[in-house]
Amino acid sequence: MGYKLVTKFSENSRNKLRSLMRTIGAEDANKIPYHRGCDRIEANRILRHHITLIDWSSRDASCADYLRRLDDFHFPSGAHIEVQVQEVGLRPVEHDALMLYLKIEPTKEYKALTDQVEEVLGVRTTRSPRITLAISKDHDKIKRFYQKLCSRVELPFELTVSGVELYQRWSPVKKLREFQ
Repeated sequence: MGYKLVTKFSENSRNKLRSLMRTIGAEDANKIPYHRGCDRIEANRILRHHITLIDWSSRDASCADYLRRLDDFHFPSGAHIEVQVQEVGLRPVEHDALMLYLKIEPTKEYKALTDQVEEVLGVRTTRSPRITLAISKDHDKIKRFYQKLCSRVELPFELTVSGVELYQRWSPVKKLREFQ
């Protein structure tokens, strides 16, 4: 078990992502990695599209400290942080799977958010922000999604981050807290 601190997208941005997935015929694609004991379909339903800020294991010696420090974290009141989707990417991941993702170009506001998270938790956030769209061992299927996405989606485009959420991950996935 572990924890995951992620961005929450505005309703408009979530609709954009759902529409994008329908456009390529991947609305039911799993975006949750292969892990033992994880119901990927249920986890996918609970943990929607996001950008991971930090991911840590409950075995980490600082786990309780991170959870306590999050009491001092507050998403900027009324903030809507724009991020730019710059490119579509593919990359191999564990368990011989292939990941389809959107690469994010951090804006000043997004960098300010990650700086705030780093200050509160005392650790670095994810340095390559991305939104995972699909993960599968069926490489041909993921490559088809990739080709459709590249040919049908105009880049760059903006998405709006409207909050941050904390999840318990993998056994089971459960939302613990929302910061907005």
